[in-house]
Amino acid sequence: LFACAVVAPRIAAAHPVAQGALEVVVSPKRVTVTARVSMEEVLVAAAYGSRKTASALEMIRMHGDYLLAHLRIAVDGRQLAGHVVKLPDQAGGQPTYELEYALAGVMPAQVSLRQDILREFEFAPGNPWEASYVVRARRDGEAPVEGLLLTSAEPLVIDVNALSRGSAALDKARMANEYIRHGIMHILSGYDHLLFIAALALAVATLWDLMRVICAFT
Repeated sequence: LFACAVVAPRIAAAHPVAQGALEVVVSPKRVTVTARVSMEEVLVAAAYGSRKTASALEMIRMHGDYLLAHLRIAVDGRQLAGHVVKLPDQAGGQPTYELEYALAGVMPAQVSLRQDILREFEFAPGNPWEASYVVRARRDGEAPVEGLLLTSAEPLVIDVNALSRGSAALDKARMANEYIRHGIMHILSGYDHLLFIAALALAVATLWDLMRVICAFT
């Protein structure tokens, strides 16, 4: 087992989830999305997208177009066309991008975000990469609503009218519900998790052993 671990570091690679953050600002003229992503996300997209020979800064700057293609914004059911307005100017840290989606001068009632970032790349057979984002949303010039979660599993729908009714705060109950639900589905939909839990269970002999293994894993 030790020899396998030494010669096959791929087995010990990080689990295929890249975590980032989005800030969504809504005004009558535009929807602006500021995306702060992990370097893991950039490197995976570059490596699987045949850009391995690019420099780190080139990979980071090219990732703006990748984000634009895989992050879809709709207002009141209408898909928006966006463009990249700001790219990182240096390598390192968490690259930050600014995407802008023009509106016709009328404040929308609802903004919907969908993403399938990294989902076209397989980490292992039947186990694709994925990215998730903590989201804060606000109307231009107002305080944000914090703690929203965007995954590839379902869209995040933002009620713009609610953002202006004094609800600009961290909704802890909603955040806890979203993270618990996402965590459960993430484990149940990943055979690597299920096999690992099954392997742990093989080592137990009593109910007390099982409880200790479950607590340690959690």
